[in-house]
Amino acid sequence: MGIGVVDIGGTNLKYGLWENEALLEIHKIPTPTSLEDLYSALKEIDLQLRAKSTEEILGYGFSVPGMVDTQEGIIEGISAVPYLHDFPIRDQFEDLLGVRVTLENDANCASIAELDRGHAKDVNNIVVVVVGTGVGGTIVVNNEIVHGMNFAAGEFGLMLVNENNTFSEKGSTGRLVEFYQDLDSAEADANGERIYELASQGDDNAIRSVDRFHNYMSQGIYNLIVMLNPERILIGGAVSKNDVFIEGVQKGVKRLLTLHGVPRLQCEVMACKYYNHANLIGAASSFIRQTRLIDLSQRGYII
Repeated sequence: MGIGVVDIGGTNLKYGLWENEALLEIHKIPTPTSLEDLYSALKEIDLQLRAKSTEEILGYGFSVPGMVDTQEGIIEGISAVPYLHDFPIRDQFEDLLGVRVTLENDANCASIAELDRGHAKDVNNIVVVVVGTGVGGTIVVNNEIVHGMNFAAGEFGLMLVNENNTFSEKGSTGRLVEFYQDLDSAEADANGERIYELASQGDDNAIRSVDRFHNYMSQGIYNLIVMLNPERILIGGAVSKNDVFIEGVQKGVKRLLTLHGVPRLQCEVMACKYYNHANLIGAASSFIRQTRLIDLSQRGYII
């Protein structure tokens, strides 16, 4: 069985092929700037993956931003890719690709990957925080994803962490770059990875920017711990591969718990197992979960 998997992010569109319990043919392109360009890109991706697949592609699992109604196949709310919202996009994807398609929120996909195969297999109550162009997330209680009445549970990026500033506005990797640029730093075009490298070399502006980024991330995660009291918080996204980032957030959270008198609310804070491939792996797992439920319901089973 082959499953095409696509992760539509604010900056890049990643895609691959899920075959024999493995993620293959992983590629990325800049996220198209219009729906028409997205459709054209998906047709090219489909041709590419079918040429590489050793098995029939039975369908596509999509990891997408926003509030996803998995039953109706509609993406609601707001996100970094606004042209995806508020129409039956799953049906249009199915018409375009000629196979069954499932949709799931990107952070939920990362969580499903960790629940099924990653660092959440041994716990029941977790929170996943995905850091990228914005901040997304998922709440898992008793091994089930909490979607919420309006499919908005886990939209941590909308939390306020600094008066009128949201978690996404202060805790995203893009904001780290802006922190550095705002200090009139020598390397104005430095990306997040380079800023961490400069900080390790003693660059004062880089150190200040990294510390500020860690502080906002720690505030957001502290809020999640005191609200939800999970067993574990997993951080995903490319930046989660950086040990300095993970250690900085761990120290910041511990400091805030002690400062506000709740040091007993200990919670493991660690990186996701699959880093920036979690969304693709989770899109495959979500496809399997959703289509099994559909097949069972069509056969008359009570689910």
